[in-house]
Amino acid sequence: MNSEKEFDRILSNPDNLIISDSLKGRIDFGWENSLSEVLVCFNTQDLVLQGKFQSYLVDQNEESKEEIRIELVCQREDLPSLLNIETGHKCQVSILENELNGTLIATRFGFHAGEIQVSISLIKHI
Repeated sequence: MNSEKEFDRILSNPDNLIISDSLKGRIDFGWENSLSEVLVCFNTQDLVLQGKFQSYLVDQNEESKEEIRIELVCQREDLPSLLNIETGHKCQVSILENELNGTLIATRFGFHAGEIQVSISLIKHI
């Protein structure tokens, strides 16, 4: 199989999953929606932002505090709100039925295909 066909085959798999064709038909994942259909809700005292889930990363920072980075995709209309986000404020993030409370330490965003890709980093409150 040439590399272009292999690349197309991998892209046809559900998000964030690489699986062989022989296993694909044998495994019932029970996924009704892909992860990209999961909504993330981000709240601060001044902002409510909703977008499609992209990724979630947990890490320990230098002070051994749990640092969480969540990436989501928002609509262009959210840009004015994103420009006014201030770090240091308490925030809440809801993903499915899980809620995280923390202090916002960084936001990054960029444009891709008419949407805004947003990265939110926070220190989790225990």
